[in-house]
Amino acid sequence: MIGSTAVTEIRARLQELVADFWTSTEVLNALNEGVKRFAAEERWPWLQTVVTNGSLTTPWTDFALPENYDPTRVLNLAVYFGSEARPRPVQRVSPAEGFERLLRDYQGRSEPVAYFVASATDADSDGQYIYTVTFVPKLNRNATIKYIYFRVPAIMTGSTESMDIPEEYAMAAVAYATGLLWTKELQDSRKAEEQFALYAQIVDSAKKNFRKFPQDTGFSWGGEGPSHSMDYDYVLPYRSIEAAGGLG
Repeated sequence: MIGSTAVTEIRARLQELVADFWTSTEVLNALNEGVKRFAAEERWPWLQTVVTNGSLTTPWTDFALPENYDPTRVLNLAVYFGSEARPRPVQRVSPAEGFERLLRDYQGRSEPVAYFVASATDADSDGQYIYTVTFVPKLNRNATIKYIYFRVPAIMTGSTESMDIPEEYAMAAVAYATGLLWTKELQDSRKAEEQFALYAQIVDSAKKNFRKFPQDTGFSWGGEGPSHSMDYDYVLPYRSIEAAGGLG
């Protein structure tokens, strides 16, 4: 949904079609806050990002992540060397454990075994931080890093830009933004609660839709080798019970 369409809908709910009590900046800021709040509700698939061409050159210990990396979400890393097809997985550890490992193994090896998020800087003072990953031990040969991370949603700077949220869930951001704006008018706090309730309903519906997709789970069936199931883990034990025998 384009920002201008969302702003029009918000102003219709506020019963103020032309900016007066609520300024255009306030409405846009509230809309961005709604998008960010919705993005934080779940590990939505549209926020998952794959990077396959991270370049690592020796001597190398640190690697800067993209500015839109969300530090509260998953970060999976693998290292490739030259034309080798086999990736080297790298374990994520806490900063405290990572620093302790760094003190023990500072001379370097041919490949790292662990990494931790060591620091963050906001060089351009835009409120978005660039996180730096430190690898232990340091690398002594060139490599390529491939990783999967969850990004933060893009911030709209004007109403002509599109919201960073799927169309079917755009009204969640609209409802949350409207609720925030209604809180400015203290006499209408009930209307704010109504909008927050609408937001919660859309979030709940989105989570249910997202979780309808079962998790891919692999398991072995006797001596026939691996087979694959779309059932959840708690269902698998029951699949090994013979139909004639039942549970009793």
